[in-house]
Amino acid sequence: MTCVLGIDTASTQLDLGLIQDGEPVCSYCRYAPNSHAEHITDAVRLFIQAHGLAPADITCAGVTVGPGSFTGLRIGIAFMKGFFLGRDARILPLSSIEVIAQGWHGLAPAVAIALDARRDHVYGARFTKIGGACERVMDDVRLPVARFAEMLGGEDVVLVDNLGYRASSLARAFGETSRVRDVNAFPVQRGLAAARLAWQRLSDTARWVTPADLVPHYLQESSAELKKRAGANQC
Repeated sequence: MTCVLGIDTASTQLDLGLIQDGEPVCSYCRYAPNSHAEHITDAVRLFIQAHGLAPADITCAGVTVGPGSFTGLRIGIAFMKGFFLGRDARILPLSSIEVIAQGWHGLAPAVAIALDARRDHVYGARFTKIGGACERVMDDVRLPVARFAEMLGGEDVVLVDNLGYRASSLARAFGETSRVRDVNAFPVQRGLAAARLAWQRLSDTARWVTPADLVPHYLQESSAELKKRAGANQC
């Protein structure tokens, strides 16, 4: 029996999923801004107990490492390190953008993901969806919103996530069209998508890391880091 856990804490949603021997077992989603740390342990414990498993039955996992909420990503990564502490386990670091694309089940053959990176920028990438398979068209980038909009194809469905920023105007930046969707309004099941990607890549050993080697991939500096660097440059 191979059980693969998937966790996404990159946004305001806490998403978890579990796959056993290639089949989805359960999915959990909780819209809980600023409370991932309070719920993630209980959610995983619920998974384990509900399916008669022990923590040792889960020996590998996929987790989003960015881009996204700086605090949220750190919570997911810290949980993984603690959950697998002292065990021989493998973790697959995943792009939070790719996980959304993988979890999207719309019929459009092309999809673009745009996450609010603030300062009129987005984290984004484009993918094709053919027969359920998700293939990258471009790597994850951080770009001005207008520049990313210029890169979109005419058939792209644009999935936007404001990452909890109330003042976000990201959806409007791409035009008031039916192809622009707020990803939080659809059952994307990011945790289950993370688990599915990990299952698909079990044999691709070069992608996997130990819990101790798991690090975030932010694509930009935090506000605190920017202020610290600015202060150092003034000295």
